[in-house]
Formats: sequence, C-alpha cells, structure tokens
Amino acid sequence: QKKKSYQEHLEKLVAAKSYKPSIDVKVWTDKKEYEIKEKIVFYIKTDKNGYLTMLDISPNGDITVIFPNKFHRDNFVRAGVTYQVPSPNYGFEFNVQGPPGLERIKALVTLNKVSLLKLDLDKGFHSVKRETTRGTRAIQALSKQVGSVGSSTWSEAYSEVFIFNEGEKYSRGSRAIHGLN
Repeated sequence: QKKKSYQEHLEKLVAAKSYKPSIDVKVWTDKKEYEIKEKIVFYIKTDKNGYLTMLDISPNGDITVIFPNKFHRDNFVRAGVTYQVPSPNYGFEFNVQGPPGLERIKALVTLNKVSLLKLDLDKGFHSVKRETTRGTRAIQALSKQVGSVGSSTWSEAYSEVFIFNEGEKYSRGSRAIHGLN
C-alpha cells in the first residue's frame, strides 16, 4: 500500500470534523484578504473551557502552529473569551509572508489536555515543513491524533484568507476572488 502523501494527510486534517461537537468554536481574522507584508491578526473564541491548537496552513502547505506559542505556552482557553494572536502583549506583529494564494486556518479545541504535536517553541512558533521527512511524520501523527480523540470531546473551526502579492490586490479587484470560493 502506497504511503499517504503529506498533502493527503494535510487535506484530511483540514477536513476533519467532530461528529458530535459539544463545543462551539469560532476562528476569524481582521480581514478576508491580505497583501504580502500586511499585518494579520487571528481571533478565536470558544463557548467551553478547553485546550486550543491553532494551525495556519500557508498556500504552499507548510503549517505554523500559531497557538500555543513561545509567548503563550499554556494552550488552555476560557469559555467566552476572545483570544487574539499575536496579542498586544507579545510585543510584535505578524506580517503576511506569502506565497500568494489561499491560506487556511484550522483551530482544534479539546476538552481534555491532549498533546496533538510535540512542539518546539524556541523560535517562537512551531512549524511543520512540507518537503521534509520530519514534516510528513508530524502531519501523519497530527492527523492520527485528531482521528483518535473522542468525537464529543473536541471541536474545530475553519477559516480562510486570500493572500496577494504586494500591489496586486487593487489591480485585480475582488472579482478574481469569487471564482476561487
């Protein structure tokens, strides 16, 4: 049997849904489209206390775990609180890196503390790189972990943003985007 590729595991992870979610999770950004180098802020809110893992999947398939992170290592989140990444107390801003295309955001909230990934937060944010053995192993483990969490004890939210090259956004107008949704 052919081993599943990184992309297959990634798509499975993006599509993963809990059958009987007992938690309502919302994830959003301050805008729907960004030019490269613009700053981006992610928001998350859940209606139950839980543990959050938030993934940012770039158009090329690399994943950055944006929560938890070096500045907020504990991934416990409280019900009804809107969390912001980066929050003002991190002392820096996120600028959109690119490449251009569809960037996807997946937030997973579990009621119990489950370690979905072994995180290395020394650089600030843990990343999973697409074209590497380690990246493929990490995404396999992640998609397996998500598959094994009891269905009523976790939930997810999904959002997407569109990334443009600098200066392109205005020349293309928003018509081009509708074709992609």
